[in-house]
Amino acid sequence: MSKINTKIYNTMKDNYGICSSWAVWNDSEDGSHRFDLNDKGYKINTIVKTFNEKMNDKIINKLGLHNDVVIVALNFGLRDENRVSQFKGINSVLPNYDFLIFHEELDVTKGLHRFSGDSRQKLAYKNTPLWGAYMTDLIKFNRDGKVEPVADSDSDSNNLNDLMSDVDFMNIQVKGLINELKLLESINPTIVAVGGAAFSQLNKKVVKDKLKKELGPNTNILKIDHYSRSNTVSDAVYVEKIKAVTNLIK
Repeated sequence: MSKINTKIYNTMKDNYGICSSWAVWNDSEDGSHRFDLNDKGYKINTIVKTFNEKMNDKIINKLGLHNDVVIVALNFGLRDENRVSQFKGINSVLPNYDFLIFHEELDVTKGLHRFSGDSRQKLAYKNTPLWGAYMTDLIKFNRDGKVEPVADSDSDSNNLNDLMSDVDFMNIQVKGLINELKLLESINPTIVAVGGAAFSQLNKKVVKDKLKKELGPNTNILKIDHYSRSNTVSDAVYVEKIKAVTNLIK
C-alpha cells in the first residue's frame, strides 16, 4: 500500500482542504466522537480536529492514509443554512477546518434524516481498502478552474444535470481531478465512484482513456452505492454491498 507522507498531506490540504478529506473516522459508544461545529446541532466527527493539527509522517502512518484508492463523489456543495435549524451559521465556520467534508455526524432524526448519511461510511469502509483513502468530488471547479461549491447541488437538480451535459464544463472537471490526483502522487489508482451519476461520468470511454493516460494504464474505476439515507437500505445491507465491491480491489 502506498502511504501518504507529510509533504503530500500538506500539499493536498493547501490546495484542496476545503473540498476533500480522508476516509478515516473516530467512533465511540458515548458520543464523544462528535463535536458541535455551530452550537446548533451541526455535528462533525472529531477526526477532523486531528486532520487540522500539525502533521508528521508518524501520525499519518498511524491514521493509515494512502493513495492507492481514491473515493470520488459527484459534486462539492454547501449546506443551505435555511434548510434546517441545525445548519444555521455553518458556512461562516466551515472555512476554519480543512478536510471536513464527508464527516458530518448528524442525528438520524426527522428533519436531518436525509442529511445524515456520512456516518454510514465509517461502518462500511472499516477493514476494507477504502479506509484511509483520499476522498473528493468530481464536480468542484468553476469555469476558470478554481475550486467553488456548486449552487443548487442536489444530485437531481436541473442545474447539476445541465452542468453534467456541458462537455466543456465536464472537461474542466476531469482535467482538475487529474491534476489533483497527480499532486496526491496516485499512480494506477482504483477510483471508487460514489453513486450512479459519478460513475457514469468517470466511466465514459473518453474520460477513462484520459485517466489511464495521465495516472497509469492500470487505473481502474469501480462503483459503490451512495451513502445517503435516500438510499433506504439498512446499514447492515449497505455494509455488505460495499464489501462486495471492495473485494474486487486488487
